[in-house]
Amino acid sequence: MKTITRRGKDTILPIVGDSVSELCLSASRPFAIVFQDASNEESHLTLEQDILLKRGDVERRVPSYRSNAPFDPSQLSPLLDLLGSMVTDTCAYHDGRLEVTFSCQWSLLVLPIESYEAWRFQYPRPGRPIGGNLAHAQSLGGYEGGLVG
Repeated sequence: MKTITRRGKDTILPIVGDSVSELCLSASRPFAIVFQDASNEESHLTLEQDILLKRGDVERRVPSYRSNAPFDPSQLSPLLDLLGSMVTDTCAYHDGRLEVTFSCQWSLLVLPIESYEAWRFQYPRPGRPIGGNLAHAQSLGGYEGGLVG
C-alpha cells in the first residue's frame, strides 16, 4: 500500500522507485505521466501548468495546453527522456510547487501561477484496475499558495 508522507511542511509522493511507463501528451488537454511500481501498480500525475525540466545547467520549458504560445510539438521532446526512468525523489512543497527527480538526471518542476490546480497526483491510477480496491486511494494537488487533498 502506498502512502503520501510528510517532510517537514512539505509532502513526499509515494512514487520514489517507480518508473515512468506512459506519457500522455496533447495539444488540447493536460499532460499526464503514469508511474508503475515493481508490482505493476500504477499512479497518475496530471500536469495542468507549464513544466520546467532541469538537468545541470540545462533548462527546458514545456508549455501546457493553457499556454498562449502557438503549439509546437518539438517542445514536447524533452519529456520523452523520462520514459523508463525511475523516480529518485519527489517533493510537493507546501506552497503548491512540485518537483520530481528522475534517474535520467532530469528534474521536473511545476510552478503554480494561476488560481487553478496546477497538478494532481492520484494513486491508484484512475480506472485501473477496473473494479479495483479504492480503500487506500491517495490524491494530492497543488495550486497557487498551497496543497489540496
